[in-house]
Amino acid sequence: MRREISSGALPFYKATFLLFIGILVTTTIFTFIEKLKDFREMTQFQIFAYIFGIPAIIFMTFLFIRLALSWKKVEIDDEGLIITEANFFVRKTSTLVPFEKIKAARQNFFLRGNPGTVFVEFTEPTFFGNKISFVPTFRSVTFFEHPIVEEINQLANQNKRFIS
Repeated sequence: MRREISSGALPFYKATFLLFIGILVTTTIFTFIEKLKDFREMTQFQIFAYIFGIPAIIFMTFLFIRLALSWKKVEIDDEGLIITEANFFVRKTSTLVPFEKIKAARQNFFLRGNPGTVFVEFTEPTFFGNKISFVPTFRSVTFFEHPIVEEINQLANQNKRFIS
């Protein structure tokens, strides 16, 4: 039985996330640059904060954009996970990864919430690499690990036992 385990709102999350980050970073950097024009009136600490703040913001933006663009659409089947690239810029591509090739699923504590991010690692490289991330379906309790993480790990462990 095939069912989708990633959020149906993934395109909305991606677009909103990228738009929000883009607007926030652009306005922040232009504000920093505008403030630096009057650097003679600034303290040394403010100048130091601005000089190191701009690269830090650019670096964090790169990490957040990379996270948002790496989110995949994931469906679970009797045979394994069906992973689809759900990106604006790339042609739609899907692949089936059998449960035997799944090393572990995990969810970082800081990426829990709505939308949360689940990472799935593989024992050998797939079309999408050694690891993928996706946004699981919505849930109201956000402090604990999403139940899909445990389900993926159980299915992977069951199939490893049947093969051994």
